[in-house]
Amino acid sequence: MSLLLAIESSSNVYRVVIGRDREVVFDSTVDNCESSLQTLGGLLICGLEAINAEASEIKGVAINVGPGWLTFVRAGISFVNALAFSLKVNIYPFNWFEIIARQTRGTTNLPVLCAVPASNDNAYVGLIKGASVEIMRFGPLHKAVGEVGKGLSEVAVAGRIRHRFASLLENVKIVDTGIENPDSRVLLELGFEAHQSAGHAT
Repeated sequence: MSLLLAIESSSNVYRVVIGRDREVVFDSTVDNCESSLQTLGGLLICGLEAINAEASEIKGVAINVGPGWLTFVRAGISFVNALAFSLKVNIYPFNWFEIIARQTRGTTNLPVLCAVPASNDNAYVGLIKGASVEIMRFGPLHKAVGEVGKGLSEVAVAGRIRHRFASLLENVKIVDTGIENPDSRVLLELGFEAHQSAGHAT
């Protein structure tokens, strides 16, 4: 059966997940690969060998396009572009906030405030309501959080710097989701849905 590939490249540790018929058959964070294979190419080869499959069986690639660690995002996108071109398959790009929106769906009825840190105390800040990303801002963390969180009385938080939100949002009740980063298995789910519906592809 055909395979779908999900690649996490927004953080400083690459992750490769391979799925078959919506079931995860390889996850580089669980299935041990040699330390010398921690590049995207190495992790993909390790995964294909682990499940005894060929690259030609891959029928689509889902990728987290950031925001995140810029060097890793650029390298990940370049790798996926080259791979998809060589295999003649679609790429299914999802951003950091879209993946988090899926992760938090069903776990809380609250709006979810989340942020991705950037240089000089700037950040990408987003507000998720239900399955959609309602608003996103980039700028100094205190300003972006203030703009995105304006008018909220209670909010769930996600992301690596979510612990800083309490000091930036006065009189707002904060519920910690415990989510720090997008889950590549969730990205794989999104990729399968896009592949089956022939949507969200490039």
